[in-house]
Amino acid sequence: MKIIIIRIGGELCEKINIVVFKYIYVSVLSPIIVVIFCDMKFCFIEKFFTNNSNASNLAGISGTFVGFLLTAATVYLALPSDSKFKSWFIKYGHHKIFMKIILFGTIFFMIPIISWICDTTAMNYIGMYGFIAGSLEVLAAMYYLYNLIIKNSL
Repeated sequence: MKIIIIRIGGELCEKINIVVFKYIYVSVLSPIIVVIFCDMKFCFIEKFFTNNSNASNLAGISGTFVGFLLTAATVYLALPSDSKFKSWFIKYGHHKIFMKIILFGTIFFMIPIISWICDTTAMNYIGMYGFIAGSLEVLAAMYYLYNLIIKNSL
């Protein structure tokens, strides 16, 4: 009787993992809507850019995060493809989500760099939203990378 309960629990646990992995991408980008509404009320982005050096600092940090995302992609590609977890990861399409996180995170982090080069008020706002969205992508990449490394038997 205990074996059946453990097996049912294992199947339920696997289904929960599938749902969390598949839909984490949507849940990570949803806080950007909250940030937009908070900025409309408190104008924190305008206050952030009162100091001219903040745009260049934001661009520098964005470049660092691009480096992290490229490192995360390298670690994923370096993992052995014959492991059980990576096979499961590919079977359920999580590798596509992970690569989209890397791609979109890199694109989002390029926006603050471009806004620093253009140096206009409108581009500063777009750059800050790009930085926030990119930061959320980094969180998702860290979650995926953590699970890939911990659950992968090397």
